[in-house]
Amino acid sequence: MNFADPLANGPNAVRSIPSSRWRLNLIWWIWLIALSALMFISFSQTNAVIVFTAAVIMCGIARPHDAFNAILNSKCLWPFLVYAALSLIWSQAPDLTARGVTQLIFTVGAAALVAQALSPKSFVSVVFGSCLTATVASILYLGPELIVQWRSGYPVQGIFGGSKNQFGAVEALLILGGFYFVLDRTRSPMTRMLTIACVCLAAILLISSRSATAVWALAPALICSGAAYFLVKFSPRWRATILLSVFAVSVVLTAMIIPVMENAFSLFLDASGRDATLTGRTMLWSWADRLIADKPILGFGYRAFWVVGNPYAEEIWREMGFGRPLGIHFHNQWYEITVQLGYVGLALALLTFLIVLIEVARWAVRAPSPESCFFLGFLVDTAIRTYVEVDLFAQYSLGFIIFIASYVYARRERGKRANRATSKSAISRGRALRSSL
Repeated sequence: MNFADPLANGPNAVRSIPSSRWRLNLIWWIWLIALSALMFISFSQTNAVIVFTAAVIMCGIARPHDAFNAILNSKCLWPFLVYAALSLIWSQAPDLTARGVTQLIFTVGAAALVAQALSPKSFVSVVFGSCLTATVASILYLGPELIVQWRSGYPVQGIFGGSKNQFGAVEALLILGGFYFVLDRTRSPMTRMLTIACVCLAAILLISSRSATAVWALAPALICSGAAYFLVKFSPRWRATILLSVFAVSVVLTAMIIPVMENAFSLFLDASGRDATLTGRTMLWSWADRLIADKPILGFGYRAFWVVGNPYAEEIWREMGFGRPLGIHFHNQWYEITVQLGYVGLALALLTFLIVLIEVARWAVRAPSPESCFFLGFLVDTAIRTYVEVDLFAQYSLGFIIFIASYVYARRERGKRANRATSKSAISRGRALRSSL
């Protein structure tokens, strides 16, 4: 029986509805704990990973059939995972590559498993709940210091280990999820009212984080996904045409506005606490260009660059002014992958991203709903963030988990639409046959 639909097995299943709902609620809480644990990795990495791993294993043992289906439904990630595993052959740090690939495979499996266990609607609520948990934890952790930081203009970072961008990204995700909570008329009025309050709080904290990346990525995500949602009265063909037209106009307007906004851009960087080098990012990108030229095809190996003993990494740490080794990255998704896995890894990562984006965009255009548009908005947000952050193809990353789940849900909905179309076609042929007789 599918947890998401207690009536899937017909009238006889009605007797087990209370039991099914209890199990569904239990699964929902387990996954809320699992994803919320990932929010505390910067705060307490070992404990967070232990909680997440235990919750995933518990769900896998309880529903082995879901675990098997999760493996099959994550097949779009297989080429990248296989190649990352093969990088063990030429890795500069084979032990770290082996551990990183194992953790990456586990993360992919966990993402596909949660998509099997929960409906899209339940999954969005789990993501919203985990972001809200991190928000409340950050407020409690900072206490009165939060007010001091707000008044002084110091970036609020909460439980995220000194990263204002991580804190800002969580608040942006909370706003995006809350936006579609409010639009979902199947939820109770009280839930929607409370969600509005949470979104307002998240907006205040997002501003206080002074994360330019989170703000810039969220606005287009809301606009694009909102456009898909509110075009529901148009036919799918017209929805796609209108969205593409809006996208084209946006590109033209952006190209026209950029020269005019150069001075405003400098002012915005100053207000967000950044310099013209985007807080050292351009220096990192310059290093990445040199490293890619040194190992263009295969790279250094998955998770094998930022390690003690690598002279390149240690030189970057010195230039960045770090007194001790830190697990930083190149602040660009595609640079990070290319340094680790070369142009072959970059091609596989880009192909995977495009497959997921197209699949989810097709779902949102053909069947607009709060859930499908949430995932579309998330992918737009992530696509923008790839320019300055690293959210994907990393172990224990909430963003990567949502990315994979969006693909699994989109493929499932596509299969359902195909089955409905086949059933309608069969019924039409049967009626035509009977009428001919």
